Amino acid sequence: MFVELHFMCLACGGIMHEVLDCPEAYDAAKTNEDSETSITSQVGCVWCKDEHEFIVKNSSSGVLVEASEQARVEWLGDPYMGHSGYEEELAWAIESDPKEPYRIFSEQVHSVAGLLDVDMPENIEFSLHVMLHGHLVAAVEGYLANTFVGLVTASDSLTRKMYETVPELRNKKFDWREVVEQENPAKLAIASYLSDLVFHNLSKVGLMFKSVLGYEFLNVEWLYRAIEVRHDCVHRAGFTKKGQKVSVNRISIDDLRSQVVELVESVEAHAKLVREGKLL
Repeated sequence: MFVELHFMCLACGGIMHEVLDCPEAYDAAKTNEDSETSITSQVGCVWCKDEHEFIVKNSSSGVLVEASEQARVEWLGDPYMGHSGYEEELAWAIESDPKEPYRIFSEQVHSVAGLLDVDMPENIEFSLHVMLHGHLVAAVEGYLANTFVGLVTASDSLTRKMYETVPELRNKKFDWREVVEQENPAKLAIASYLSDLVFHNLSKVGLMFKSVLGYEFLNVEWLYRAIEVRHDCVHRAGFTKKGQKVSVNRISIDDLRSQVVELVESVEAHAKLVREGKLL
């Protein structure tokens, strides 16, 4: 289970979007107090690198998030379960051609360039730009997700390193049903964990790429800003909570397209070396 929130880093004033693990309340408890469960998460500020602690509490009365002294929760969404029916998608990421994520990303980006060349009325153009902004962010997140899953699950040493890096995986226990019914439950557990993490929480992805693959994201503040704008594009069709249009236009979309291409080209070059055994 997960919960989505926006918080302000009081050390620098930066606003961040995060998705945190959320425990399930103990339904059999007789009182609200006894039903409460909690999970503690550490989140680093993208802007000033300060570390913040969040305690997500869930009980029969609902979800509450407590933040450390230098952070303030600005908005809290409703808790939701992880994506259902991921087994086939994860199997695809594990078993497909290693170059497939890059090919798909390239097609997605190429389609954006074509749509930008279409002439249309100004009021319709804004809606198109809102959709294209979200499309580009989703394209780079999808590439990072599937590339990381493919690399880690294709290598026993990277699988081991992943388990050593992530406490939630290191402490996971498998029951006999999982061992018997799934060909590789350990790798499926990694893929499942990463699917939710990569698609929803890019701030942690950089740490994963660095600690497991040895790749460091540098100067990607633009991507975090793009993710913040994407939130308004997806949830409010291009408007902020104050009812103002987000700043997306032909120039911003073209700039974002160039930036995501440059990032993915860099990651793909590193991934190629990993696949060839020239790194790690």
